[in-house]
Amino acid sequence: SLDDNQRTILGGGVVLPTPFGELTGTMQRVAFAHPSASGYFAPRSARTAEVGSYAELESDRGVRLAIDLAAGAQQVTDTLGVTGKWSPAFRGWGDLALPLAPGREIHLQLEAYDAVIGSEVATTGASRWKFVSASLALRWAMY
Repeated sequence: SLDDNQRTILGGGVVLPTPFGELTGTMQRVAFAHPSASGYFAPRSARTAEVGSYAELESDRGVRLAIDLAAGAQQVTDTLGVTGKWSPAFRGWGDLALPLAPGREIHLQLEAYDAVIGSEVATTGASRWKFVSASLALRWAMY
């Protein structure tokens, strides 16, 4: 059977340009109509507040660096209406491309996340979402 669960999102943010990229501040509230039967915990509601920064840099030789970092807090109200305390949340993403020749580059990506709620506001109930990933690739264009 399919689990039909209505999700309501209310949020807002501010983006400020800086000489080194952009600075953001966001707040969001997400609510679900009922608990999920999909193998993850859909809370009654979750609130997030976050300050972040995003920047992209490129050298004359074509070396590219993109960085997205954020820190904030999250609060979850479970399906019984019990509201947890605000907990810290952190995320980071970085992308580095080093050109070797036309159509070829070494590409490194790093990503990390540590928070109460994960993507799409799924939770595991009592534990935190934590992960770190890294990938290294040789990209070769096929002409």
